[in-house]
Formats: sequence, structure tokens, C-alpha cells
Amino acid sequence: MPEASFRMSVKETELSLDFNYGTLALKYVCDSRGVYVQYFDGERRLSIHNDKLMDMRRLRVVKGDEALRETKEILSSAESLVNEGITEAQTFFSVDLNLVRRAYSAIAANVKVDPRAFLDIKVSQVSIDVNREFRRDAPGLVSARRMTVSLVLVGESEPLTVKVLEDVRREYYVNGVVDPETFLRKVKECSIVTSDYLALIKSLITI
Repeated sequence: MPEASFRMSVKETELSLDFNYGTLALKYVCDSRGVYVQYFDGERRLSIHNDKLMDMRRLRVVKGDEALRETKEILSSAESLVNEGITEAQTFFSVDLNLVRRAYSAIAANVKVDPRAFLDIKVSQVSIDVNREFRRDAPGLVSARRMTVSLVLVGESEPLTVKVLEDVRREYYVNGVVDPETFLRKVKECSIVTSDYLALIKSLITI
């Protein structure tokens, strides 16, 4: 099975997703300026901006309702592959990623989404980053997989961050400083209600 890498970031005015798995490379941004998508799956190379779709391989441009319809078809056709990549990362890191699944399902169905639909009433920002980084404890250019999940709670400015290492150990940070006790206290006090966030946080906490 190929290795997935992706980063989803959500705040009240913007949702972005960079996703790579197998031959699929996708960049999606929805903000106050509209929707921007770059899509490549080994056969198609497309650029989409609001109601205009540019097909780089066939050298054609589609606009309006036809562009929206074709964009939905393309994104929907990739949904099973995206879900496979999300499942690969979820299994590897033992972290619940249904929030990412739900976001992509909405993107595939509607293209333009409301970013606030993917936040909890107690969460103003979230990012989930699955990638590789160079290991500081190994000589040479040795990389290891890692997942970083960062939450900014409503009324707070300091992010709560969990780094999940390749051996599935967790590191807990508050505003960039290792502080598992404060992390746990703030998470317990914030009264998150959305099921996706409850499942995500439950799967991250091992302290």
C-alpha cells in the first residue's frame, strides 16, 4: 500500500487541503476569493478557479455550470482513493481522521464549502499534517513519518499541538513548548461537542 501524505487546515474563513497518495496529487483552497483546485491523477492535469476549469492535457477551457459539473465528477471519482489514503494514515498512526473524510466528501459533493462546518463551537482553527521529517537522532538524511495535529481553541491564542511519531509515541505541546499537563487540562476544560473532534482528541490522548 502506498504512503499517504496530506495537510488539511481549517479556520473560519478558509479550508485548504493538500493531498498526495499514489498517483493522485490534489491542492484545494476555499476562501473569501472562491475556490481554487489543482488536480493530477496520472492521466488528467486540471486547474480550477471558481467557474473556470482548465484542462492542461487536452488544452481546453470549460466555464460556468459545465465546469462545476465536471469538477464535481472529477473530485467524486477520486473520493475512494482519498479515503484509502486517509485510512492508510489512520491505521499507521492510530488516530481517528473522520474529520478529513467528512471534509473531502463535502468538497467532492459541492466543490465550494463553508469552512465553519468543519470546526467545533470551541475550536477556531485546526490543522492535521501527515508527512515526513528528517530525524535528528540519526546520522545522514534519514526521514521518519510523523503526524502533527494542532488546535486553537475559541478565546485562546496559543495552539495545542500533538506530534505523533513513527513509533506512535505522542508529544504534547502548548504554544510550542512541551507541556502535557497543561495540554490535557485545556482539552478537558474546553467542552468540545462535535463527534469528529471528540473521536480525534480521544485517539490522540494517551497520557
